[in-house]
Amino acid sequence: MASTVLPGRQIYLEGRGRDAIEARLRGIDVSVDAGSYVCVRCHGADGGGASEGGITAPPLTIARDMNVADTRKWLHGALVEGRGHDGRRLGDAMPAFRLSAADLDALATYIRTLPYPAEPGIEEDEILIGIDLAGTGLTPAERSIAVAHLQKTADTRAGANGIFGRRLVLMDAAAKDQIITLSWSSAASGERLHFAVRADDRTDARCDTCCGALHESVDGQAERLKAFLQRQGRSSVIVDSAQNVHPATSSTAAAMIYSGNAAAELAALLAITPSDRDVYAFTEAISPTQFRDAPRVAFVASIDLQAQVEAVQSLLQQSNETSLSAHGASVTIEMAKALDIVLDRLASRGRRISQYVLCSDLARASNVQRPLTIIHGGGQALEVVKPGS
Repeated sequence: MASTVLPGRQIYLEGRGRDAIEARLRGIDVSVDAGSYVCVRCHGADGGGASEGGITAPPLTIARDMNVADTRKWLHGALVEGRGHDGRRLGDAMPAFRLSAADLDALATYIRTLPYPAEPGIEEDEILIGIDLAGTGLTPAERSIAVAHLQKTADTRAGANGIFGRRLVLMDAAAKDQIITLSWSSAASGERLHFAVRADDRTDARCDTCCGALHESVDGQAERLKAFLQRQGRSSVIVDSAQNVHPATSSTAAAMIYSGNAAAELAALLAITPSDRDVYAFTEAISPTQFRDAPRVAFVASIDLQAQVEAVQSLLQQSNETSLSAHGASVTIEMAKALDIVLDRLASRGRRISQYVLCSDLARASNVQRPLTIIHGGGQALEVVKPGS
């Protein structure tokens, strides 16, 4: 993608330029956040315009027939003076914007690409998808095997014709622009838009570039486990440390749900929890092997563990790679699940793909709840909690 298009795209979709953007509501002359009045919300991802509640946002695609100077003049009239390309006054629903000269030029350049805007990772015959395995603990050899398996999965799903004529190319996330990056953690991909396997541990952790995650956060899992226990007639209380156990809320609870991420805190919680209470902890944060001698601790995994074991064994047999560990196979399988969701979204959009729309689609897709597995008594018994159970 041409570097001159990227800044304009950011202004159009996010309301963020290289310089500060001032925005005011014309009717009442009040300053507002430019990010809350982005172009795409009214004029659409393809600039086709829309009409809602009696207010019409005109199409911007007329710019494709203008030269750069004319587009810049037209935008200045619309954004600053509140006048359309024909000189007529725009309605008060259209805010006033003040952009720097460089940002105005960038926006003009981007709008002239509509209705087929330039998109990162979308080329005439390829769709580029990044793979970010940071935080997985995989060796370089395992990472190569994982990426090769994911590429094979993509090729099989897409078939000989690819996704509407475009071949899928998976690459290291740092290589070049991609339509989306698949990452192990929702916090792992920096400024790139990404779809993750694991969500941040805290539900209030802000991820401006994360379109969603395959698995819900530990906090979300804890709430779902609490609801499951309640349906079984068992009361429970969620805590993230031994210091946060409140006697009034825990004295009658049949179970304690530990949502923290420190083994020492879990050990401290066990020390103050009556012996007739069960304690649940999450394997994403605490390893079960650290508490082999604590039979009343049940561990919770955000997968159907039995099905995962079978899938891992199958992949190890298929790959015939001695350098791929069981953990490496499990990571690969989880990344492949996330890839499947991305491919479904890409296939549903046809050949005209917008990164903005794809990210929105993935955010909706990530709201699907996944199975939880409760590992009782040091692994002696498994109980699968399926969505709605």
